[in-house]
Amino acid sequence: MTDGTDQAEYLAFISYSHREERIASWLHRKLETYRIPPRLVGRPGSHGPVPARLTPLFRDRLELSASGNLSAQVQTALAASSHMVLLCSPAAAKSEWVNREIELFRELHPEGQIIPAIVEGTHDNAFPPALLATGEEPIAADFHEQKDGKRLAMLKVAAGLAGVGLDQLIQRDAQRKVRRVMFVTALAVTAMIAFAFLSWFAITARNDAEQQRVEAEGLVEFMLTDLRDRLRGVGRLDVLTAVNERALGYYEGQPLEGLPSDSLDRRARILQAMGEDDLGREDFQAAKNKFAEARRVTAALVAEDPENPERLYAHAQSEFWVGVLASNMGRYDILRETAESYKDLADQMVAIEPHSPRYRDELRFALNGLCSMEVQAKASPDDAEARCADALANAQQNYAERPDEERKLSLSISHAWYADALVAAGKLEEASRQREMQLALSEDLVAAQPNNKRYQSALARAFLKSAELAFDRGEIEQGREIGEQGIAALETLVTTDPDNAAWQNLLDRLKTQMQEEN
Repeated sequence: MTDGTDQAEYLAFISYSHREERIASWLHRKLETYRIPPRLVGRPGSHGPVPARLTPLFRDRLELSASGNLSAQVQTALAASSHMVLLCSPAAAKSEWVNREIELFRELHPEGQIIPAIVEGTHDNAFPPALLATGEEPIAADFHEQKDGKRLAMLKVAAGLAGVGLDQLIQRDAQRKVRRVMFVTALAVTAMIAFAFLSWFAITARNDAEQQRVEAEGLVEFMLTDLRDRLRGVGRLDVLTAVNERALGYYEGQPLEGLPSDSLDRRARILQAMGEDDLGREDFQAAKNKFAEARRVTAALVAEDPENPERLYAHAQSEFWVGVLASNMGRYDILRETAESYKDLADQMVAIEPHSPRYRDELRFALNGLCSMEVQAKASPDDAEARCADALANAQQNYAERPDEERKLSLSISHAWYADALVAAGKLEEASRQREMQLALSEDLVAAQPNNKRYQSALARAFLKSAELAFDRGEIEQGREIGEQGIAALETLVTTDPDNAAWQNLLDRLKTQMQEEN
């Protein structure tokens, strides 16, 4: 059954069930194109000098398809192979063909190495009886995503064929992936904006088959967090949209039902960010479509894992943005529903992790949401005042615990809504004190970051609302003085980003009010 030589024609014979044709073809291709690190080539391995390439490999269903004498060629191929790579599955365990190949290989090569790899099933049902005939429990690579995954399992098989330690191949694989991720990250982000610090995103590669996805989504995560925060400070909707579209493009063409939960969460957050930008343009229909899809996805994630605070957090963001849209469209019935749902989700997060600053911040936002809902719905001035007082007290406590700029902004917003509630209750003098505190906090933020458009926008809104209240109280000169400052601030913002319809509408509103008071 051999050709009369002692030299093996094939490095390995790949045995598998017909049902595993696809994974066998993939593994065959990956192994034959895999390059052993040059520093290992020629060194002594567990079964001789380490080869430079894992070739040739014999895959019976491929190479015997045109043969008229299948059995003879199988025996010849087995005799000419120094190893066997065995793809284990319930189908392989039941296959007479696979079991006979194992038996023949052991007859021909009593000392030969069989490298098992589980592609379907478990240790209990995937191993062919012929493999277990020796009575030893096989140590197998496992292609399941929750085990080794495809990439790491392939490396385990490659290490076995090369006769080297797995860690030696993983180190080379990780270094190659780090270099590739650094290049892709720099190229993709430089094309959008010239941020030199994107070299931060050369992520240390993980030793599993999900490495490429994790690294790509690391870039998406950056776009959603650090990069978006910086661009929001710049105040350019067109740049924000370009970043969001680039991030969303990563998921285009991928079947949603196959995405992991973390990927679905990120995709929902991209949709929320794009909807937020649509709101800035006052394109409510576009925002509605994006918020609705994000809400559908995050609701499904919560249904799968209702005790996971991160899933609750993701769905809370969906409820928040649907509520903001409802507020802009005057749909206070929807605003009430989403505000109450947001508060309920925030309560659940805090109950699970009571000391998490992030989740406590969400509770603060939720209380502000209930306050703003009561003010806008104009159902009961007493209810609105009580809700807003509660939200303000919570914001003051959080700011006292950690007086950073974001909590200062939130505190100024709480003063603003409480002032609105007091105006609705006819308490104009107390409302004026709240406006003064809102204005002072907003001025502090702009003084700390003069170029931050978010803080400039908050200050402009404070000017507008303070001018309105001054006019309501009959303090015409004071109202005009404050209004002029608001007009100057809004004109600067509109010049920065003419696409921002929300800023333009605020400017038109303030100018109209100033004309009416002249």
